[in-house]
Amino acid sequence: MSDIVRSEWFLWGVGLIVVFQILVIALGELIYRAERKEEPAARFLRAARNAVLPLAIAYAFLIKILETDPESWLARGVATGLWISIVYAALILLNALVFERAREGTWRHRTPTLFRDLIRLLLVAIGAAIVLSLVWDRDLGGLLAALGVGSIVLGLALQETLGNLMAGIALLFERPFSIGDWIEVGDDEGEVVEINWRSVHVRNRYENLLVFPNSVLGSQTFINHSRPTPRQTLRLPFAFGLNDPPVRVREVLVCAARETPHVLDDPAPDAQAREVLDDRIRYEAVLHVDE
Repeated sequence: MSDIVRSEWFLWGVGLIVVFQILVIALGELIYRAERKEEPAARFLRAARNAVLPLAIAYAFLIKILETDPESWLARGVATGLWISIVYAALILLNALVFERAREGTWRHRTPTLFRDLIRLLLVAIGAAIVLSLVWDRDLGGLLAALGVGSIVLGLALQETLGNLMAGIALLFERPFSIGDWIEVGDDEGEVVEINWRSVHVRNRYENLLVFPNSVLGSQTFINHSRPTPRQTLRLPFAFGLNDPPVRVREVLVCAARETPHVLDDPAPDAQAREVLDDRIRYEAVLHVDE
């Protein structure tokens, strides 16, 4: 009996049972407290308790107690599952620490969902490389070379699409406009109704939908009429005959402006004669509107 107690597999078995029970209880308590406080880390703790911990204990049980060959299919399969669970928990932890608790206005809060998905994809690729290299003893040199050549070919084939994607990520990070803003691009203008990774959709005054590729917006100057405030200054040209008294024309224009909806009283509207021609006088009315 004493030989069994002093044997390595017996000590490992008792240790695994004790450690597993302690960690399950400790993680359960942490999960309970995190859920009561509505902490985003609760999902990570739950993944660690339900996936990472059981697979780690199972792998240790196979190697240390059953003395299974680490190169066997069974051991490698459990190790692969363990690494997958670790990557999954790491993705949850990254999202909880970096993005879910981000304060409004910070770069983390403005990070687009597409960029987060790209980060997750990168972590998954790193995890897959670790599994292939450490668990399955695969040489990644040839795979990396093939991926490099394939990436070049794919990049050339999707050059325009990737350009829109990169420009879209930059626009989503910078946030020069938002849904509902009124923007002017070249000779076109309208209200932003949709922003995605490829293009920006704008509805103009005639209720038509204009689609601007992100690469176009990223390579030229555009005007956002909704920032810093929706208030705008309008300069409207008019022409009256030579026989119309300029003082009377100015009074008519200012009176008409004050009776027009959305025109502000402060600053007050104004009108001035700008140019005297052979057959008419050109005037300009300056109006300040609230949107």
